[in-house]
Order: sequence, then C-alpha cells, then structure tokens
Amino acid sequence: MFDALFEYKARSENELQEQGHRLTNIRLDRAGENLSTAEHEFCINHGIGSGQSPAYAKQSNSFAERLIQEHWTRARVMLFVSNLPKYLRPEAILHGNRLNNRLPASRINGNIPLKRCNPSARINYSKIFEFGAPGFAYIYRDNNTPGKKLLPRSVFGYFVGMASDTVRIKVFIPQTAKIISVRSPDFKLQDKNSLPEIEVLLDGIARQLAYEQEDTRMRTQEAHLVNALLSLRHILLQCHSLKKKSDPNLPITFEEVCQYSGWRSTIGRQSNSLPRRRTWSYVKLQPMMTPVPFTWVFKLKPLDAERKKFMERSRCCVRSDRQLAHID
Repeated sequence: MFDALFEYKARSENELQEQGHRLTNIRLDRAGENLSTAEHEFCINHGIGSGQSPAYAKQSNSFAERLIQEHWTRARVMLFVSNLPKYLRPEAILHGNRLNNRLPASRINGNIPLKRCNPSARINYSKIFEFGAPGFAYIYRDNNTPGKKLLPRSVFGYFVGMASDTVRIKVFIPQTAKIISVRSPDFKLQDKNSLPEIEVLLDGIARQLAYEQEDTRMRTQEAHLVNALLSLRHILLQCHSLKKKSDPNLPITFEEVCQYSGWRSTIGRQSNSLPRRRTWSYVKLQPMMTPVPFTWVFKLKPLDAERKKFMERSRCCVRSDRQLAHID
C-alpha cells in the first residue's frame, strides 16, 4: 500500500500543480485498511492527514435511498398486477428502470434521462410492452430435431423485459419456469378478446369438481363392496374349517371361552402383554378411517413328553385379509 500511496500523491500533485493544490488528507472507508508505521510517518513528514469516513456513508444518501425504494415499490406493483412469481423481482426492477430512463422526468425539466446521457439514442416506444403481458413466442428448432414437424411452433409465456434496446425481449415460460430471449417480431401478444370469459371458466371448474366427486363416490362404493366380499369369503372359509376341526377341547365360540376359566385367564395375560410390549397403542378413530377387526386363536400346548398335561395358549391376530390398501 505504501507504493500505491506514493504513486497517488505524485500523480495528484502533478495534475493539480497548476492550480496550486496538493494532497492534504487521506480518508479510509472502514473496510479494514490501516496505515502501517512507514505510511503513517510518510503522511506526517509530508503534512498529510488521515481519517476514516463516517459509518453508513452510502446509506446516508437520501436521493439514492428514495430512488431504490421507488424501484422496489414499482417492482412489487408489477408483480402483483401480473400475478407472476416473486423470484421475477429482478426482471421487474430492470424493466421499471428501463421505463424510468425512457420517460420524461420532472427533475430534469421534463427531459428524457436517456437522451440527456446519449443525445443520439433512438427510443422505439412501439416495442415497450406491459410487464407480464401474455403472448406466444416463436421457437426456432434445428433441422435435425426429431419430430420437428409435429412439435409446437410457439410457446406461451409472459413478457418480463427487454434483452437489448430494440432487437430481443425476455419471455418467462411458466411450464418450465425459465426465461428465454427471443426476437421482438417473434413475440405476439395474446388478444384479450380471445381469452375465455370468467363465467365459462367457473362453469368448467364446477363440472370438473362434480366429476371428481362422482369418481370419489364410485371408488368408495367399490371399496366397500370388495370389503364385504372379502368378509363373506373369510366367514365361509372359517365355517368350512370348523367342520373339519378334530380337537374337541378347543373352543369354537366366545360362549365356550367364557365357560372355562383357563381360556379366560390366557386371554387376560395376552391382552396385558400386548400394550406392555408396545405391540399396539390406543389412537383416536378419525371419520375417514375403517377399523380392521381381529380374532382370537386358541391352542393347547403340551407340558410333558407323554402329552398328558396341557397349558392353554391364546393369540390375538389382526384380520389383515379384510384390510384394503389406502382405506383401512
């Protein structure tokens, strides 16, 4: 930094020598630069003072702050009116600034800012569209593109600004959420008269909702019919298995279970062990839920090799054969 300071002092004094000025003060911008000992001694020997600019000096510019707020407000209004996503805010700010530079301004006595900076600039107001204006952009495709004749020639999009002065514009494609650049003649605004009326749109939405509700009702009836058929099938199979039952000591009905204390005690032990092992837990039944039934399976377990002593065993089984996917 010492070499740059020495070079800057020599250049500035050479340029201002005719006017009798010299370098008297150096101001730092609080960006972390500090004068070293050699640089500090150099400034003292040549009578140069050093200091730092006040904090938030750039934010203290009221004109710049007011201009930034105008750009942000204009961008928010354009996005709200056009109903476009918020991530297009940079494009809205650029388009608003472009319009601001091409319209007469009262702060420069009604002159155009662009003409003030570049008198030879030509402004074509016919190529300035409304931000978010819907239209169709022509797509150029290579001759080697497969199925070129069957692909669409244009794509629907919204105008979001100019890519250059008068040649190319930027179009936002909602299907792909991307911005493409096309030539101005290749973008045709959509005629507002060709848009469907609001009554037609509401009628179409109502018919679609009625169709979806009818479809849901038919699916629900079909699911209940399938559930009833599965229940009937299980009852028939259970009756068929009961006819083939060879062990007369096993209970068949719930009344037979209640008559014998051994079966009642094994049901109690099994019921207490399931919550303790966190096999299942109590939940609140929602209106759209269908509870799945369960059944008890009983068995006599031999305690000796001679099979003279038995112990009653029971197991709680969920009827997964009656469960319907995405319903129960």
